[in-house]
Amino acid sequence: MAAGITEIDRGVVWGTTWHNLPQYKTKKVPVTLEEARQVLDFPIEKRQLGFSILGGNNIKVNAYALVRSGTDHVLVDSVGERFIACNNVDMLNHIAKTVLKEFPQLKIESVGTLWAGATSFLNLKVDAFQVKGDKSETINRIMWYNPLGLGSYKTCAHNVRVVCDNTLRAAHVEGKVNGTLRGIAHTATGAAKVQKELDNLARHFLELESLTQQMQQLAKKPMTSAMIESFLSQLVPIGPELEKSAVTQRQHKRETFMHQFESDQALAAPVNRSAYAMLNAVTYVLDHQDAKRGQDLGGITWDGLVGTRAGIKDQTLALLNASCN
Repeated sequence: MAAGITEIDRGVVWGTTWHNLPQYKTKKVPVTLEEARQVLDFPIEKRQLGFSILGGNNIKVNAYALVRSGTDHVLVDSVGERFIACNNVDMLNHIAKTVLKEFPQLKIESVGTLWAGATSFLNLKVDAFQVKGDKSETINRIMWYNPLGLGSYKTCAHNVRVVCDNTLRAAHVEGKVNGTLRGIAHTATGAAKVQKELDNLARHFLELESLTQQMQQLAKKPMTSAMIESFLSQLVPIGPELEKSAVTQRQHKRETFMHQFESDQALAAPVNRSAYAMLNAVTYVLDHQDAKRGQDLGGITWDGLVGTRAGIKDQTLALLNASCN
């Protein structure tokens, strides 16, 4: 059994697979909704467990097994009474009518089942939002998957082509690391909550798409010495009213930004002296400050998203955009 794919599992992948198993069909174009439905459309029953005693009497217990109808494969030995065995194709239809309808930029990259259907997944891909000349990877996929017996529904953003259990686990880990992994219990409201999480992730991608267009323009704008001096004087002003210690601190901040601007190795030569490179330098310095007394890394990260550091990032982008006009 390769990577969780049994004889009765099925999948469709836009692209190739490393395992080359015939259960997973490969193609050169995105997976269609109908193809995804054919993969996910198999009934799952929740059957109450019990035992027999002498005399032929059957005693039911407050526990249930999840069984794949038609093949009678036991997918999960025991779940609770509140567990809702939502058919995966019902979930797909729910996502199709909401997320995929509102965000047609999302394409189905892969869909499949694992462990005889105990796990099902749907992987959506958007266009790669990568600035020309930037060598760093861009997260451009979102995923829903249903690991029966291994916890809740999961959604996350990641950058892995999911074609088996190994790659699904890699995407799971990446989602956990980047903070997008969400778990949703298998209850009556589970499907609606999955749709909401995917909707939120999709909206972030569309915001990223708009932002990337700005980044492309910044990458085409070389920063001259005069532009750098003007930018730093506005971002970190040093006025005559400042005390000597404050002047020293601000001069050090300017020097730190410039050092990162001059030494960034993640950008190709045509871009490494651009306004985009300066934005990267400021962002990197703000997000990698050392924790001090009364701070921790979590606080620094949060501040970078919504606090003072976030405000400086917004100011940086506005100043650099103005320099390109």
